[in-house]
Amino acid sequence: MTRQTQDMPVTTKARHQTALERLGTATEAEGRGDALPAIAMPMHMGLDGLLTGIEGDAGAQIVKTYHDGSLYPFGFAEASRATRHAGAAGLGPAVVAVQEETRSLITMQFGAPWRMASAKDFLDPAMLAALVDAKKDWHEAGFAAPELSPAEEFEALLARWRSRDAAPLPVTIRMDDTGIAQWITRILEALSRVTEAPVPLHGENTLSNVLTDDQGNIRLLDFDRCVMGDAFRDLGALAHEVCVDDDDRARLIAAYAGAPATASQMARLKLWGLYDDALWAFWALIGETEADRRGPELYKYAANRLVRFRLHLSVFDMARLLREV
Repeated sequence: MTRQTQDMPVTTKARHQTALERLGTATEAEGRGDALPAIAMPMHMGLDGLLTGIEGDAGAQIVKTYHDGSLYPFGFAEASRATRHAGAAGLGPAVVAVQEETRSLITMQFGAPWRMASAKDFLDPAMLAALVDAKKDWHEAGFAAPELSPAEEFEALLARWRSRDAAPLPVTIRMDDTGIAQWITRILEALSRVTEAPVPLHGENTLSNVLTDDQGNIRLLDFDRCVMGDAFRDLGALAHEVCVDDDDRARLIAAYAGAPATASQMARLKLWGLYDDALWAFWALIGETEADRRGPELYKYAANRLVRFRLHLSVFDMARLLREV
């Protein structure tokens, strides 16, 4: 470990300030202001770290300094590598600089005419196709992402949550952590029968990580949790954002597969959606135990994820889904 790393401030706020100071004159732009506020729902913004917009030599940029533990079980090196690859592929923002000591990424900022997408945008079949194509382009971008199994990823988060003095699970889900873990085991056992080759996943499928412009083009943000896996894991998470019922889910699958949805594909989509809700819920509950991350947003976020997890367990024909994968 270098002396520079040893002397690095501990808190995210202090590291973020150091990152900004190291950018020199770029941080002197008027109106830079404080870091953007963290929002968990309906957006998913500022939860992994502090973000500040600056005006650099090449134009508007974003400085993102990650909270300790926010990327667990992944890390800053993996996040920066995936972000670089996505930027070079034209799918995400270009990386300007990486500050390993402060754990900060500096990327170009998408200004006008780019804006954050919303669910209404994807009621248009052409827009839905463009979104799915962007996800598929990333899946086919040739990035060698980390190889961590879904079971290992979930178990790592569950174990960390169990090791903390954490708030109890919301009573509305009528299930404890052991019950959730048992369902995840059943779900992953069924999904293990999928034989398609793994692809690099986007991993963060909320629509606040999707940008569009007035021509219907799409760009993606936040490749921090890119991992090799089943492409339908991204689709199952995306379905939470753009689907209301099975007709919507079938349209999403058809847009990706280029053919009508099959029963097996529908089962994969729904099962991965369940996994996604449980995974992100425990990620948020862990955040509630960490000084730089905790706050009312994360517990609310976890509660909403777990309520939807419980709802889908009750309305889906789980025996059929587990059988039809």
